[in-house]
Amino acid sequence: MTIGAPLAVVAIVFGAANIGWSEYGRLVAGGMNIVDVIAVVLVDREGVNGGRGRRGGAMKKTVAVVVAVLAVAVLLASPISAQAQVAAAVSGVEVVRLFSPARDKPLTRTGVAVDQGGWRIEPASAGPVRLFEVAGSSCEACRLVYRAKVKTRNLSAPAFLEMWVRVPGKGQFFSRGLDQTVSGSVDWTSIEIPFFFQKGQRADLVKLNVSFQGDKGSLWVKDVELLKAPLP
Repeated sequence: MTIGAPLAVVAIVFGAANIGWSEYGRLVAGGMNIVDVIAVVLVDREGVNGGRGRRGGAMKKTVAVVVAVLAVAVLLASPISAQAQVAAAVSGVEVVRLFSPARDKPLTRTGVAVDQGGWRIEPASAGPVRLFEVAGSSCEACRLVYRAKVKTRNLSAPAFLEMWVRVPGKGQFFSRGLDQTVSGSVDWTSIEIPFFFQKGQRADLVKLNVSFQGDKGSLWVKDVELLKAPLP
């Protein structure tokens, strides 16, 4: 499993401030964002410990401020939403892989270009456009989720997400978002498709595609991610 820098930094800050994931979840449910949570809990800890001496309290406050500033700097510099990563951790969803134009190149190059924080696809023909492959994505008694945001312009026929999963000794199987197709011109919308694994089943290769039923128009895709989640 690959976890981005924001979540790692948040974990360090939570440890320094003695913030539990359950406490974070409670505060976020109340409408706070991640920076609010860190600030509120640090101030609360300082208030509780304030009577133990000015020198000790001042030192703790200084350390807390330094840690918080460093954390926020990393969060702002990262292309991945730390709020989303932490929310995923609280809900039991694990990030297997996040894809970004800054570091990832789609397998299909023809008709695919970096644009608007993701990739613009102009299909040359009907069929799948191969985006990414993830090797060694073991998942037993759980579900893999392929999630992305898409938008379209003058798309002549429906398009949808497609995920192929290779199971050792069994072959390849697919999941297609035929109930979440996009066509014509639509603004950014988030869609996802699952693949379910029972006990004793696992995948050693996952392929993420966008499949087109026509060859005219444009589709943008961004925030592509592969997640692992508990069975419903």
